[in-house]
Amino acid sequence: MTLNIFENVDRPNPSNEELNTQRKWTRAYVVVLIIIIASVIYITMLSYRTDTTTLEKPTLDVYAKLPKSADCFCTNLSIPYHTFVNFNPQLHEVCKNHFIEPDGEWMSLLYDSYEDQRHNKRNLRTFQALTTNWHPVVAHEATSGWIYMQAEKYNLSSCNCATMPGCVEPMSLELNTGSNWTVPGMMIGCLPLESMLESTLECIYDQYCLNTITQIFLAESIQPLFSTRTRFKPINTTKLTTIASELFIEDWGVEFIYEKYFASCQPKTCSYVLSERF
Repeated sequence: MTLNIFENVDRPNPSNEELNTQRKWTRAYVVVLIIIIASVIYITMLSYRTDTTTLEKPTLDVYAKLPKSADCFCTNLSIPYHTFVNFNPQLHEVCKNHFIEPDGEWMSLLYDSYEDQRHNKRNLRTFQALTTNWHPVVAHEATSGWIYMQAEKYNLSSCNCATMPGCVEPMSLELNTGSNWTVPGMMIGCLPLESMLESTLECIYDQYCLNTITQIFLAESIQPLFSTRTRFKPINTTKLTTIASELFIEDWGVEFIYEKYFASCQPKTCSYVLSERF
């Protein structure tokens, strides 16, 4: 490189040592100049200019075209949910079926047609109002005897109502033939509530199960539910406690109507910031 921008005009014939020094300074100057120019270009490329735009009372069509970063402030700060939310929950089929009709066949089976007062733990109704979970036991000795109370036991005597009120075991009925039949999905136990929650709705989906029950107590059959209409599956293992925890709701049926929300909001202003490079 022979470029020399630091040449001394007063000395047209400098020595070689002086000429080399001038050329070194020239090279250093060129390198520094290139670095400065590149830095300026790079900084300029990264520099943005921000512009804030504010719109007064925008319509829904205008709002839909705004950037997602736009901030809008509602005129009405408190908006009732019912103005923009439609709520139409769909209940489990058992909640709107003949199984809960006050004058229906199933309710008649449970309350009217079968007035059995026997203290039988396998009673179809399993109502503990008719009996108790404790019973006296008499122990006889040679000269004296004493009575103590013993808690009812379920599930092959491995579960004691005194310590575990949630004890349950499958329910069975005595058929007209004299044999015992286990009712699918239905449980009995220490408390009616625990028995119900630990049971499934398998039987009321099964025509054979309903026919077997109605043949004992009713002269006519009861139609089963449709398993295709429920989300609580499998029906033979989904307990009532699971369905009850979901409030027997198949579908919440929630619909948000944004147009109504926007109309209730009535935005005063909408503002957004746009950034662009120089």
